Amino acid sequence: MKEQTTISRNFKIITFLLIAIGAGTIVFGLITDRRTTWTNYLIVNYYFFFNCDGRSFLFRYSKHFSIGLVISIQEGFQKP
Repeated sequence: MKEQTTISRNFKIITFLLIAIGAGTIVFGLITDRRTTWTNYLIVNYYFFFNCDGRSFLFRYSKHFSIGLVISIQEGFQKP
């Protein structure tokens, strides 16, 4: 039997509210100062796209080198 996750009604409301606020700020920014808003929007999207793309690449190939990755992470969190 498959496990199903349930999402609470409050979580859905908050999520859609934040999306609406973000869309509203983009529209407001385009109305008031089109050039600066569009530039900032593109810079942020390129940053997050390449950040996510890099993470997916590392996640995919970390399975092949999982032992080295786990060791390096554990060493990184050890206190000096």
